[in-house]
This record gives sequence, C-alpha cells and structure tokens, in this order.
Amino acid sequence: MGNTLREIQLCELGILKEISQVCEKHGLRWYLCGGTLLGAVRHRGVIPWDDDIDVQMPLADYNRFLAVAQAELGDGYFVQTTETDPWYAMPYAHVRKNGTAMLRKRDMAIPSHHGVWVDVFPIIYIRNDSDYRLKRSMLKICYYLREDEISYQIDRETFIRRSSRFTVGLISLVRRLSPARRDRIRGWLLRRICAAKKGKYLCHLWANMSKRYPASCYGSEPVRLQFEDMRCPVPAQYDAYLRLQYGDYMTPPPPEKRSGGHGDYEIVDLEHDWTEYCTAPEAARS
Repeated sequence: MGNTLREIQLCELGILKEISQVCEKHGLRWYLCGGTLLGAVRHRGVIPWDDDIDVQMPLADYNRFLAVAQAELGDGYFVQTTETDPWYAMPYAHVRKNGTAMLRKRDMAIPSHHGVWVDVFPIIYIRNDSDYRLKRSMLKICYYLREDEISYQIDRETFIRRSSRFTVGLISLVRRLSPARRDRIRGWLLRRICAAKKGKYLCHLWANMSKRYPASCYGSEPVRLQFEDMRCPVPAQYDAYLRLQYGDYMTPPPPEKRSGGHGDYEIVDLEHDWTEYCTAPEAARS
C-alpha cells in the first residue's frame, strides 16, 4: 500500500464530511454503522487499525441522496451505483474520490471506478424472520445477476474453478438472457426486497444482509457522538445495536486479530487516479 493507514482514514473522513454536508443541506437522515459506529463509541473516531467508513440511511433518504449527491459533490467525487457504473454490482452506493486509487491486482481488468470510497447503505424493513430469509435469498439472486456475471466475463476459467456447480449453472442460464432482461429481473427483485414500509426488524442492504436489528434500536431520532472532529448521528439504542453485532464490543480484539476491511488491497494511491492502474480499455472513460 502506497500510503499510510492514517492517510487513508483521513481521506475517507474527508469523503464522510462531504456526505454529511449534502445530508444536512437536504434534511436527510443518516447514521454511522458497523465498525464505524463501533469506532465512534469505543475510540471516538476511526478504529485505529480499520480502513473503511460506513454510513446508512433510511430508504427514502437514501433515494433522495442519490438524486442530489452527484450534483452537490461535484467533479471531485463519483457516486457509484449500478445505474452510474455498468461494472459495479453492489445493491448499495459508494461515494468515491476521483484522483485516487484503491484496488486489488485482480481488479485491474475491471473498469469499474476504483477510487477511495465510503459505503452508503440503504436501510430496509424486514417484516419477520421468514421475510428475512426470503429477502436474503432474493438478494443472492440479485448478486448472481450482476457480480458473478461480471466475474464470469473477466476470468471465466478462474470463476468456474472457484464457484460451486450450482453457481456456474445459474450463470450459464443467466447468460442466455439479454443484459436488459437481467437488469429488469434484478430491479424487480430489489423493489420486492425494499417494499416493506414497516416491520419487526431493520437491516442495511449490503452483499448478504447478514445482520438484522430490532427496529427499536433506531428510536425516533438519532443521537450524536464524537467521531474524529465531527459530531455524527448514530442509532438511538446504539448499545443494543453493537451488542447484537459484536457482543462485548468495548473489549478490543487481541493484536493478531486487528485488521481492517480493505487489508487485501495491494494498490492504494491518494495522489493518482485509478485509471492509471486499471488495464481495461474502458477505464479511459473517466
């Protein structure tokens, strides 16, 4: 990695401040979540060994954010979704900083934007336990319809070697559909996943929706906690949230288990654009 961990954290903190300003200007509700929330509670900032920042928004606020964010953020940033980047697969957004690079060597062949980023997750309602299981299955299909299809296109032999026979068979079927039809199916599934207006649980929509939280964790209004030099909104019952996710969250892990979410990114460059590293011809579009 070409930059120090603290330099990466400060770059991401700068992106977070831009997101916060957009939300404040437009009256959008947002929260720190995951390890970023843990950092606010336990360290009053980024976890010292962590290297990513996550925020979440109620679905309506998330959609409004996507509608205004690119214009508000300007040319220095890129709001990455499946609609703005055809090579991006996740069901949530990244706000990326242009003029930076953060990628694995295996990502070089994928012309998706690879700048330093902050994750922005939509929060959705889960009616009950069976609804949770159904939505996780539907989300997995959405993932197959985009991410695994991209992996298949980039490196078919490696994809087949690493994937189950079921996944390879499913992608073979998916590839018989036109890209437009695949996107329509994926869009229909995501609308069904996000359709509930109330429920027993709340969950932020990410790759596998591995955690769900009682709706009571969020309360009626967020509270604000110190995060570096900011005061950031967090779920009202953040203690219950963190105990569900981490258990005894105030006890740091032993040194040998302290690693950040981006630890396997071999290329990190805060001074040069990701297109200088990406080998795919399409990368020149940025």
